[in-house]
Amino acid sequence: MQFKQFYLGCLAHASYYIGSGDEAAIIDPQRDVQQYLDEAEANGQTIKYVIETHSHADFVSGHVELAGKTGAEIVYGQRAATQFPTHKVKDGDELNIGAVKLSFLETPGHTPEGITIIAEDTEIADKGVRGPGIMHCFGGTPQMAEALMRIGFLISFAGNVTFKKADNLREAARVVPLDKLLVETDCPFLTPIPFRGKRNEPSFVVHTARFLADFYGVEFETLSAQTTKNFLDFFKLSLTADSAR
Repeated sequence: MQFKQFYLGCLAHASYYIGSGDEAAIIDPQRDVQQYLDEAEANGQTIKYVIETHSHADFVSGHVELAGKTGAEIVYGQRAATQFPTHKVKDGDELNIGAVKLSFLETPGHTPEGITIIAEDTEIADKGVRGPGIMHCFGGTPQMAEALMRIGFLISFAGNVTFKKADNLREAARVVPLDKLLVETDCPFLTPIPFRGKRNEPSFVVHTARFLADFYGVEFETLSAQTTKNFLDFFKLSLTADSAR
């Protein structure tokens, strides 16, 4: 399996190339699609699917242009309201690119059609998903959270865990121990209470963290220190005096 990340720093946007045999899929493409065409040509592969994990409001996607240039199918979650030919997927659906099986989970987050993709190389003898990994903006069930933690994932909650009607997310949070927890903003979306309805920003993450501290019945400083440690350990980073300020 070929796997490559394309990162656009000015937008903090990551897209992905997954290839196997003579086929490939692009996940969350940037507006500039030539880089994916060049990668496919270098690998001797044809782009079969262009997959959007959710509708994007913070950058312009190149999915329609890329599909037009390659004949690839555009894939979205089944709740997406698209106005172009779309292959819509739901929980449990699978697609194949070469020897790689793509399994889809519906994980609504800042948009209702959000999906998560599990890529399994069927040519590898030790099959199955393994961490380490981070489940960004978790929107699944307690059972899903437990299954992900068993294979080495951290579970990250955004501001929507503070919403009045987000009992399902809080039920999931209940099974996540502090040493498996991360807190995020997902700005400009999912603004936490008490600023819901306004544009989210990174500084608001403190309100999500305080909410979760109260939810877990621990001091804010305890949760803050543990989630910081989880982040640093995961990315193998250290917190210097300069970065702490």
